[in-house]
Amino acid sequence: MRELAAQALSLLVQYDMDYFGGHALEKLVPCTLSSDLCTRHGATLAAGEVALRLNQLGFTFSTGKSCNCHVYCILHFCDTYHLNVLIRLPEK
Repeated sequence: MRELAAQALSLLVQYDMDYFGGHALEKLVPCTLSSDLCTRHGATLAAGEVALRLNQLGFTFSTGKSCNCHVYCILHFCDTYHLNVLIRLPEK
């Protein structure tokens, strides 16, 4: 269910890239550190899918004051290949 929700979320990115590149990721990234495993897993999948889709659509992230430091750091160090690996790990 979390994987499907993350994929559905990534399909919405094209309609408002500024919202997903700012507000949505700023809400998702802190949840990746949650003590609840399900929350952490879902947030990681969703943040990865959204970031990958933003990258595919050519979205550029601002480094201004409105940009959350955690989001910028994650996206700065993740290129498309690594995000793809993160989201779609090979099955055993």
